[in-house]
Amino acid sequence: MRDARQNADDTDRQTPPNFLAILSLAFTIVCSPIAVLLGAIALRQIARTGQRGRELARLAVISGTALTVATLVIYLGIEMTTHGG
Repeated sequence: MRDARQNADDTDRQTPPNFLAILSLAFTIVCSPIAVLLGAIALRQIARTGQRGRELARLAVISGTALTVATLVIYLGIEMTTHGG
C-alpha cells in the first residue's frame, strides 16, 4: 500500500517546473539583471501556484545578483584605473 508521501512525490514529478524559473536560469549567462527579475517573478508564481522550480529560481536570483555585482565592480575598477579616478 502506498502512503501519502509517495503519492505526493509522484504528483511532484508529474507537474512541470515553472517556465520562468528555467528561463531565468538561462538568462543568468546571457544577461544577469534580467535573470534576477525573471527569477523573482518565478518565485512569486511558484509560491502562488505551488509549481516546481523554486530551487532553479533561487539559483538564478543568487547567481544573477552575484554576476551583476561582479560586473559592476570590474567595470568601475577599470574606469577608475583608466581615468585616474
